[in-house]
Amino acid sequence: MVSARLRQLRRQLRLTQAAFGQRLGVSRDVIGNIEYGRVAPRPVFLQHVCRVFRVNPAWLLEGEDPLFHCEPARVNDLDEVISLFSDLT
Repeated sequence: MVSARLRQLRRQLRLTQAAFGQRLGVSRDVIGNIEYGRVAPRPVFLQHVCRVFRVNPAWLLEGEDPLFHCEPARVNDLDEVISLFSDLT
């Protein structure tokens, strides 16, 4: 189930619902509603999750390995580098 895999992803990244939502540009309530199955995530949202966290779409939709396109620690390193570059004038 996609909602369970989103929760698994968030927990593996050690993010709260609020922090996960912030990275995706949505509220904690949106994440909570998706994780508890109250709302089905739209395809564009799932694509955004895959792009932001470099998640394998096949894993997110069907549970096929691997979860990440690269290691989670590397994702955080890449995000930090991108943030540093975007701060440059």
